[in-house]
Amino acid sequence: MIKFELLRMLKSRLVWVAAAVLVIYYVVITGFIAGGSMNSARNTDKQINTYLAQFDEMDKDVLIETLQNKALELTEFVFAPENADRIHTEKGHYGATLMEDFVITVNAAETVQYLLRDYPEKMTEIVNRSREAISRLSENEYAVKEQQKIISQYNRVRHFGLRSGKAAATWLSMQNNYSYFGILLMLVILMLSAECFTCEYSRGMNGMVFATPNGRLKLFLVKLSAMMIVAAATVFLYAAADIVTSIYYMGAEMLGEPLQAVSEFLGCPFSITILGYIAAKHMLLLFLLFTVIGVSALVCSFIKHGFAAAAVSVLPYMAGFFVWRNLLIHPDDVFVLESLSQLRLWMPVCFIDINYYFKKFDCVEFCGTPTERLTICIAVSVLIFTLTTILAASRYGKPGRLKG
Repeated sequence: MIKFELLRMLKSRLVWVAAAVLVIYYVVITGFIAGGSMNSARNTDKQINTYLAQFDEMDKDVLIETLQNKALELTEFVFAPENADRIHTEKGHYGATLMEDFVITVNAAETVQYLLRDYPEKMTEIVNRSREAISRLSENEYAVKEQQKIISQYNRVRHFGLRSGKAAATWLSMQNNYSYFGILLMLVILMLSAECFTCEYSRGMNGMVFATPNGRLKLFLVKLSAMMIVAAATVFLYAAADIVTSIYYMGAEMLGEPLQAVSEFLGCPFSITILGYIAAKHMLLLFLLFTVIGVSALVCSFIKHGFAAAAVSVLPYMAGFFVWRNLLIHPDDVFVLESLSQLRLWMPVCFIDINYYFKKFDCVEFCGTPTERLTICIAVSVLIFTLTTILAASRYGKPGRLKG
C-alpha cells in the first residue's frame, strides 16, 4: 500500500511542479548567486594552499613569524610610491603579478595566525575565565556545572591542516540563501501532506475507505510512512547536492577539517567537522519536515479540505519564521535576542538555519543541568511529531468540521 501511495503522489501534478521549482531555485542560487563569489574564493584558496605547502615541516612559532615578516616586507614594497606600476605589471612568484603575491602572502599569514595562535589562545582564555568563575561561584551549584561544561567543551586540542578557509567561510556564510530553500521545501511538504491526508474526501471515497476503525488506522500509517519517505528522499537528494557542491567549491580535504577552521565558528563548542556540520544541517531539516507532516496530519483530521488544512497548518511555522527572521536581521540586538531566544527553544522551524546553535556555547537549565539548546529543540521536535501523529491517528477518518 505504501508503494501505491507513493505512485499516486508521483502522478500528481503538484509533485512535479514542486520538484521543478525546488531544482530551479537550487540551481539558480548555486550557479548564479553563489557561483561568482565562490569561484573567486576557491581560486584564492588554491593559491594560498600552494604557498603554504612549502612550510609544512616548519615549527609553528617560526612559521607565524616568517609569514608575518614576509607580509610586512611585501606591504612596505607594495605601498612604496616608486613601485606603483611594477606591482601590477611585473610577474610574481606565486601569482600573476607582484600585487597577487602580496595578497596571497597576507592571506596566508592571517590563516596561519588564526589556526595556530589566535584560536588556541581564545580557547585558553575561555577555559581560564571559566575556572576563575568556578572559584567565585562555588555556592551556586548550577553556575558551577555550567562553567564545568564550558571547560569540558573548550579544553580540547583541535588539529588543523595548513589550509585556507576562505572558500569554506564564504560558502557557509551563503547558507542563508539556502535557508529560503528550506522554507520552500517545508511549504512543499506541507502542501503534499495536506493533499495526501485529505485526498479521499476530495474524491468522494471517504464513506467506503473509512468504513472500519482498523482500515482508518492502517491507511493513516500508510500515508504517514509515504510522506516520511518522500521527505527523507528529498532531504537525501538535497544533502547529496550540497556535499557535491561543497567539494567543488571547498575541496574534499576541507570537509574533514574542524568546523572551527572557519573563523565565523571560532566559538563553536562541538567537536564536529565541516562535513559533519553539513550533515547535521540536513538531519535537522528532516526533523523539521517530520514535524510539518505530523502537524499537517493532525489538522487534516479536523479539516477535510486540502487547501484549508494547509493554510491552518502553516500558521505555527509562520510564527517560527518570524523568530528566525528577526534573529537573522538583528543578530546583535540584545533586546531581540533576550525576547526571542526562549521562543527559539521551542520552535523547530529554526532548524532552517542552524548557525545559531553552533556559533557559541548555548545552554539552558533543564532539571538543574546545563543542556544544549539544540538538544532540547531536537527533543521538542520529536515530541511534537509523536503527539501530533498519535492524535491524528486517533481521529483520522472521523467526521470533521470542514468537508471538501
